[in-house]
Amino acid sequence: LLYQDFARQYSLPLVIFRLFNLYGPYDTKSVIYYLASSVLLEKDFKVTKGDQVRDYLYCGDVPVIVETAIQEYKNITDGEIYNMATGEGTKLRDMFSMIFRETSYTKTLHSLDSPRNEYWKQTADIQKIKASISYPRLTPLDVGIKKTISWIKESLT
Repeated sequence: LLYQDFARQYSLPLVIFRLFNLYGPYDTKSVIYYLASSVLLEKDFKVTKGDQVRDYLYCGDVPVIVETAIQEYKNITDGEIYNMATGEGTKLRDMFSMIFRETSYTKTLHSLDSPRNEYWKQTADIQKIKASISYPRLTPLDVGIKKTISWIKESLT
């Protein structure tokens, strides 16, 4: 809102891309990195039952979306916010399973209770951006996780 106000005040062009649950190589803050690196380093980790739903965006897809938006800039509305994501929700437990499969993790999990203030569903509405540009096909979560774990393995050695 601050950027939008500043842009309006000084008559500057502005478009905001809101990225949802970004993950991939060079990211060390996401839950995907936390879980995969913990498994690979044989560290203790804690997870919930995984009933929460999230929309994950592979970092390698961001420049492709931005480049498409630049090429098709005439379809982008100045001052607007565009959600950048897959538009598809994945339960955390399904994401956990992908990581465990990719890392050959077979131990029994003891899950924590979810925090009381947990938000249960975060899936992006991407209709606005899809109506504005030729929204590219994005990296499937299992493929992105495989690439991410490969990078994590390299970075840990």
